[in-house]
Amino acid sequence: MTELTGKGFSPAREQTLTGEHWLLGAASSVRAAWADWAEGGTTFLTPGVLFGAVIVRAAVVHAALLLDDPVKCVEPLRTRLGGGPVFYAEQMFGREGGYVALVPGSVAMAWSVPGSMAHSRKAALEVPAPGNVRPDQGSAWWVLPLEDSGALCDPQPLATLISQGHGVLTGTLGGARGTWDEILEAQHPYTKSADLVARREYQHLEFLRWLGRPRVCEAAALRAGVLFTKAVPGTTVAEEITARPWDTAALLDSVLLSLKELHGDLGARYLRGAWPINERNIVDVFFRKFKGPAVAGYVADLGRDSGLQEDERLAVVGLVESSVRQLLRLTAALPARQRTAVFGDLKPEHVYLSSHRLTFIDPALQWAAGPQPDVAKLCGRTLMLALCHHELRAEQQITQGVLDALSRQFAGLAKTDRADRLREVMVLWLMDTTNYLTSCLSAPSGFPLSAHQRTLMSNGRRIATVVDRVSGLLIGSMAGLGLIDAIFNEVEHTTLDLR
Repeated sequence: MTELTGKGFSPAREQTLTGEHWLLGAASSVRAAWADWAEGGTTFLTPGVLFGAVIVRAAVVHAALLLDDPVKCVEPLRTRLGGGPVFYAEQMFGREGGYVALVPGSVAMAWSVPGSMAHSRKAALEVPAPGNVRPDQGSAWWVLPLEDSGALCDPQPLATLISQGHGVLTGTLGGARGTWDEILEAQHPYTKSADLVARREYQHLEFLRWLGRPRVCEAAALRAGVLFTKAVPGTTVAEEITARPWDTAALLDSVLLSLKELHGDLGARYLRGAWPINERNIVDVFFRKFKGPAVAGYVADLGRDSGLQEDERLAVVGLVESSVRQLLRLTAALPARQRTAVFGDLKPEHVYLSSHRLTFIDPALQWAAGPQPDVAKLCGRTLMLALCHHELRAEQQITQGVLDALSRQFAGLAKTDRADRLREVMVLWLMDTTNYLTSCLSAPSGFPLSAHQRTLMSNGRRIATVVDRVSGLLIGSMAGLGLIDAIFNEVEHTTLDLR
């Protein structure tokens, strides 16, 4: 054995041995864990008292750093985080890689930053050997090695990094363009502004917690333009629908029922004295994207860096052009908004289910003519889950569940009012789908997209065909409840034909 102070012993090796001994405090068997590191390069440790772990999709980190390679991220990450142990795993999210930051156990227990998740204290975590600091040493390796025993990541710069990456991917960072330094410079005055989106979201969360329903995540702090919230237990409604598609209608019904109080007088009374978050309004986003002199060039360039075959890409472009023309005509008939307060960003991944209780995150309260925008975004995003599902039976079950939920949502209204509201839902659903699809297709080469977004792009022609055909039906002469049945028949037949 080499003495710690003997000839041939390097400080780097001493640091590695120190890291090994400290990490092995989280192993169920030190001998077995050491053997796993020696033979396979990784071992399973259990986060808890010694350390906690925050897991982040590679796409989020890469978007924050404006890079697309973990090797290139080493020094920028060191600078942004100020040190702290972080490793990269190539298959953390199936085919998509992820970063794991080690943090104090108490931090992990309260962690709730959009774009990341805390690893369960009860689950084993696959951790690379401390000496594995290059990608050629295995599928998991330390981007920022453990420097000192117990020297963990500072949660504040970590949360800021994740929030910025999540903001880039979701389009909520204020719209700055350029190098990362230019973006940060542009964002500094924005983070101090009175109408900061995160500040408005904080206020909306506080109101919803007072209202009591829907149940929302607890806001912990607002710092440097980043909203910190406490951890939300459970799985998202999107995950629940994907896992048990036969329960789609019941899950959607539960989500919409939770919003009854917000859609009533108390919600409207609050919003009259508050700032809405119109940056996430479906119609406003659609107008920003598809009105103005640059629209033709924007649409013509869709999918150029997506990897789609050119004939496939051109087909999608043609369908989007046709859909946009039709939807712009349909927006003229949308009713005025100043009546009902709606949640505003009601995606199935923004609602968590745990022990039969729903918890909502990321509110964007805004005015509407009724609950239609919430119904449209929830049902439309759920339909996208169906169209991207790998099993035909599940796709059919989710689609039928959406139709059943829509039918019940406005069942108590007079026939004419019911048809009008369902028609508005259809228009908003198509606009939101077009917004989301084109955002994915316009991503530049090398830009990190999530696995779901890549699947969405690969199904771009199916989705664009559905939007084009259904918007054509809405412009046609058919009206009333028969139009809604015709629309869902079109959805079912179109997706089946192009599957």
